[in-house]
Amino acid sequence: LLLGSDQLWNPEVGKVPDVMLLNFSMKNINKFSYSPSMCPIYKKNIYVHEIQRIAKHLKEYKYIGVRENSAKNMLTEFYGEKPINVLIDPVFLLSDKEWEELFELEDNSEKYILIYCMGKISDDLNAYINKIAESESIQNIYYIETNERKVLPKNWKVINCVGPIEFVRLIRNANYILGDSFHMVAFSIIFKKNFYVFPGIRENFIPNSDRIINLLDIADMSERFIEQDKVDYKIEDIDYDD
Repeated sequence: LLLGSDQLWNPEVGKVPDVMLLNFSMKNINKFSYSPSMCPIYKKNIYVHEIQRIAKHLKEYKYIGVRENSAKNMLTEFYGEKPINVLIDPVFLLSDKEWEELFELEDNSEKYILIYCMGKISDDLNAYINKIAESESIQNIYYIETNERKVLPKNWKVINCVGPIEFVRLIRNANYILGDSFHMVAFSIIFKKNFYVFPGIRENFIPNSDRIINLLDIADMSERFIEQDKVDYKIEDIDYDD
């Protein structure tokens, strides 16, 4: 049985269901986890009982892999029998060409900046987006709608009801990408795009950025993470040949 990935072990979204721990009374079954995420490590004490519960079930696993170092550190504290590995997200198991063939993606000559932000957008960040648009001579700024209500600039074009194929297509054909989403970052790297990512700020909490920071560390792109109120107004291309 293989479990993964995404935020299946994140207690911030509620108690982790038994099914997401592969808690089945089946004999002689090998259990594996592939790249599930958890809560940020600074909230460990808040969810300590749920983390302990997850760690308890790991005794039944043949192989354990999580998505970020913070998840490994939290689980290792309560479970130390088998090594816990940090794995890449499964979207990286396909190359850019394989994603293009799978979703039949075609080139688009239109220039645009893509915004995918599930949290709030600061005034500093909005000013930075406008600066990129002006510097790169880009007129179109597209915003992928989320379920978070927010007031958007009038010159942004909202795209509704974006499914997986359209999500990947929008990233693949964008000239510049900004947002607070892990998978936005992942596909930006896959398609070798210029991007910046920032911590999401929701109404009631700050989502876990550990998985994003861990991915940027692996790719040696830590400078692409910016605080919304500490925006560095430099505009630099990513050297994907390095």
